[in-house]
Amino acid sequence: MGSPELDKAVPSNDVIVPAKDREDLVLADYGGVPICSGGVKLSAGAQAKLFEIVSYVYGHRYSRVLHLETSDEDKAAFAADGSTNGADTYGELSPQGFLKIMFQAGAKPGQRFYDLGAGVGKLATLAWMLGLRSTGIELATLRWQAARAALGKLEQLTAPGKLASGESRLPERVTRGLDQIHGSIFEVDFLDADIIFLSSVMFAPKMVENFAELARWMKPGSKLICYQRLDEVVPDFRVLGECSAASSWNETSMWVVHELACGPLETEQPPAGLRKAEDLDSARRICLC
Repeated sequence: MGSPELDKAVPSNDVIVPAKDREDLVLADYGGVPICSGGVKLSAGAQAKLFEIVSYVYGHRYSRVLHLETSDEDKAAFAADGSTNGADTYGELSPQGFLKIMFQAGAKPGQRFYDLGAGVGKLATLAWMLGLRSTGIELATLRWQAARAALGKLEQLTAPGKLASGESRLPERVTRGLDQIHGSIFEVDFLDADIIFLSSVMFAPKMVENFAELARWMKPGSKLICYQRLDEVVPDFRVLGECSAASSWNETSMWVVHELACGPLETEQPPAGLRKAEDLDSARRICLC
């Protein structure tokens, strides 16, 4: 079941955003010295094209949050994951803030990206439009259904010429594209990531610890962006720097960019029971390939 707010007919011609909604477009601030070099940086024209598409598939909510309630079943699932501090509370990093963070963290087209706790999937979609192979994982049912509806609309806009033209050309998207998954970050295998974004603002300390212990099984050199300092939890991580970006709750929320310096010892046993995204059925995964 899709979100009624997103279930609108796809226009037969180019995507059109009403003039009154164009005031939502705020360009990313790429100023200053990046934390990591080589990050993807979009021109003003490319950001305008990205805005046009993302605004359309999310019901003209490029910068505005799509508030969806969590059910009692979702709250129970959050508690089972280890959340005792309000991880079911919903907020969003602004699109321009996300573009800035990805640039600062050195994200490059072709890399493997995950948004863990992806909400309605907007950041995973933006990462895909930056040229990364992108997956969003979300536990709350209605949020994932909204992500699924948005991806369905995006799929209908991927005809040649729709996503790239002239000066507003976006990076080439990788072959395997974008998927949105309904599930827990502790059950879906994200260990092949080159870069991860985790909106962990409301995570309980034990949940952060459990996540860090799992994430240390990624390959050395992988980047992880979250709210807490993971090096204080697991010494395998080192902090590269911090980046401020606007969010739905604060104009200057701070995010820590980590790098996995070293992995587990050869004598340690890898985590068991993780499921690959491609092994999930259509009831839990929608893919734009």
